[in-house]
Amino acid sequence: MTLIGIDSVMQPYATRVAAWNRLGELFDFAGYEELVEEIGLEGLPAAAQRILAGEVKGRVLVRVA
Repeated sequence: MTLIGIDSVMQPYATRVAAWNRLGELFDFAGYEELVEEIGLEGLPAAAQRILAGEVKGRVLVRVA
């Protein structure tokens, strides 16, 4: 995610945290649930093949713990 028009790296830590917290309040995460697939490490080889074949839309999150 990009804070367009703001060089957030140069902002004080507290300001960055406040900005990201505010975005978290405003953002509708439910609208993106179908674009995220969560897998375990055992599913990584198959997911990598699907990604390389262009068969994945959205994001694949790998659960490592």
